[in-house]
Amino acid sequence: MIHTRALVDPGADRIVVSLTALSGGRGNPIMDAVRYGLDGVPERSCVDDSTHSSGRGYYPDFCFKVHARFGGDGFE
Repeated sequence: MIHTRALVDPGADRIVVSLTALSGGRGNPIMDAVRYGLDGVPERSCVDDSTHSSGRGYYPDFCFKVHARFGGDGFE
């Protein structure tokens, strides 16, 4: 959640956190906590991204990316 809070002050109007499970479930408790923490927070959401390929073999259990929109421009 700290990553999303850091983007609000400079003016992000939409933030999406993409989560990717890498270990067959070992990262699920952390991923569930992220989903819970963002549930119902305006203009912030969480999505599962099983297509994310970078980080496999590097991160053991899960990885995430934060995507923010500032006006019409999106950034990772």
